[in-house]
Amino acid sequence: YEEASWKGVPYTRFMLLGEIVMRQGRAKEAELIFRRVLEDLEKSLPENHPESLRAIGNLASVLRDQGRFEESNVMNRRAVEGYEKALGPDHPDTLRVANNLATVLQYQGKYDESETMCRHVLEGNSRILGTKNPDTLRITGTLATVLRHQGKYDEAEVMSRRALDGYERILGPDHPDTLRV
Repeated sequence: YEEASWKGVPYTRFMLLGEIVMRQGRAKEAELIFRRVLEDLEKSLPENHPESLRAIGNLASVLRDQGRFEESNVMNRRAVEGYEKALGPDHPDTLRVANNLATVLQYQGKYDESETMCRHVLEGNSRILGTKNPDTLRITGTLATVLRHQGKYDEAEVMSRRALDGYERILGPDHPDTLRV
């Protein structure tokens, strides 16, 4: 992504390009795009602007996808703190990034902290988005995994069944999210 390709092009196009590249599994390439977008946004927008926070969250996701969990953790925390200041702790964007942080904490084996974050996000998502929302079901599944790692098998089973039942009703039995649970 040479300098000339950025001139006169709205950052939103590059943000979307980065998101597409990320979904294609090209995390290294997406990382470069998000770093450049973030650099440009931080020069032109006030601190904790939602678009800058979106770039930070996207960067955290591609770092996670590359197994760079500590860097992802730092970026996710930055995004969560920024969203809390800009939009409040119960905004769906804040909860989405907190969900991502909970997942990274799980990958790092920080199960107690991940459980706390999962419960916070689950409570917020249930209240704001509803119990049948895919984001709510996703954090329910993450919590189930964390509980299983902690040896809390009875509660893990309850959460797994709740996530599975919800996914089957909403997305169907053959959807990838349903099958992952």
